[in-house]
Amino acid sequence: MLLAVCCMKGAGELLFIQYLINYCVGTVLIFYAMVYRMHYIGSIFWGIADLISIKISEMPHYHEYGDNSMTLGLIFSISGVGCQVGPVLWNYVTPQKEKALMFAVVMSFVQITLSYLLMAYATTIELVLLSTFIRAAASAVIWIYSTLILQLYVHKDLQGRVFAIENSIFVFCNIVAIIGGGIMFDA
Repeated sequence: MLLAVCCMKGAGELLFIQYLINYCVGTVLIFYAMVYRMHYIGSIFWGIADLISIKISEMPHYHEYGDNSMTLGLIFSISGVGCQVGPVLWNYVTPQKEKALMFAVVMSFVQITLSYLLMAYATTIELVLLSTFIRAAASAVIWIYSTLILQLYVHKDLQGRVFAIENSIFVFCNIVAIIGGGIMFDA
């Protein structure tokens, strides 16, 4: 599935983002097959997000508030705000029960997908920042709630070892996602 991003801004400069967004949207399908491995699937989204942000910051038509560095700084700043606000908002509507937490995680993956679609069609830096805020808020919910779900299932004596292994696998998946994105970027 290819998005029609090329038609909007020119085939050359957004080809990389087009491939990465399709990659991220396709990852949602993988998520449903591995629903209890949320950090691993999330890392595929998170690893690619920084590459997309860097590429966007290099595009002159997004330099409404400054140069590359300022644009990238704004994107990373709004990402931090989203990570803080997202879980707080979801906590108001999500009871701390397994099914409710899983529902919030699934909805957060949908939210991430929609944020990438918004970013693909963003014509201004403000839309890029909005999509980044939405993505970061959903990412934080996935991270926090999936950790909480894991804590519900793992005996307290084993949690340290389980979380060490889980975080190691997360880092590995994140590295694979970044390398894959880099290969697509160089192609």
